[in-house]
Amino acid sequence: MRGTPFRLDVRPELPDSLTRLEELANNLWYSWDRASRTLFARLDAELWQRVGHSPKAFLRNIDQRRLREAAEDAMFLSALQRVMANYDAYHGAALGTNHAPHMGPDEQIAYFCAEFGLHESLPIYSGGLGILAGDHCKTASDLRLPFVGVGLLYRQGYFQQQIDNQGRQLANYADTEFDLLPIASGHVPRGLVARTLEAAWNGPETLIVVSTDLSHYHTSAEARKLDEESTRSILERRGDLTDEQACGARGVNGLIQIAQRRGLAVEMLDQRNSGDTAGDRSRVVGYGSYAVYEA
Repeated sequence: MRGTPFRLDVRPELPDSLTRLEELANNLWYSWDRASRTLFARLDAELWQRVGHSPKAFLRNIDQRRLREAAEDAMFLSALQRVMANYDAYHGAALGTNHAPHMGPDEQIAYFCAEFGLHESLPIYSGGLGILAGDHCKTASDLRLPFVGVGLLYRQGYFQQQIDNQGRQLANYADTEFDLLPIASGHVPRGLVARTLEAAWNGPETLIVVSTDLSHYHTSAEARKLDEESTRSILERRGDLTDEQACGARGVNGLIQIAQRRGLAVEMLDQRNSGDTAGDRSRVVGYGSYAVYEA
């Protein structure tokens, strides 16, 4: 008799003396602090290499026995204490504009870029311009500037390159597991999303980008019908998208709630699916582009 396959994740538990490793793994400060990365490598150098230097993936896969050993290792605990003391001092410093005298006390820098190359464990970049944007972010952080980077979270970041025996490049893309990235994500009600976006709203010059796919893994014809209904929901400002209609439904619904409240216009710019451009038309992902603006 055939059973139903399911995935079972067994996750190690951090001992009390090592709990701040999780805090460290969730903060991109590690990407430009060598001592913090060395901590993870000291625990298991082979695993650190295997997970691509991703602290969150590392903590999900490390052997529980190794964690217990580290929790009793005075030298490791001393190194952890030094790193966390530097971490606390760094994050405890106040923001300021001493390095940007032309800025007012209540002003903030918004840095928009399509890619940010902060670290290989956050694959949302593909080239040198992304690395430059990442360096700008790190420098702004070191200078304690009031600085916010705004970009896109890609399901597939840079590809792994291979060369076949004919000298041709093969590009291998892999879907990113978002729960292994140093980001905050989760399911929140649309009202909370709307309040967060309202806090960023500063008049008609404000630009807010909400990114999401639409339908997933239907035939091209089925996806077109499903996505047309999602588009109607967006254009009619109903704010009732489900997770099945769009993986970022809560973000879209939150923005639509603002559109309802402020009487903003909503316009479709384009709607397509992956089968319209390339790939297998029997299993596609839907996409849409919409503008929300003051009429």
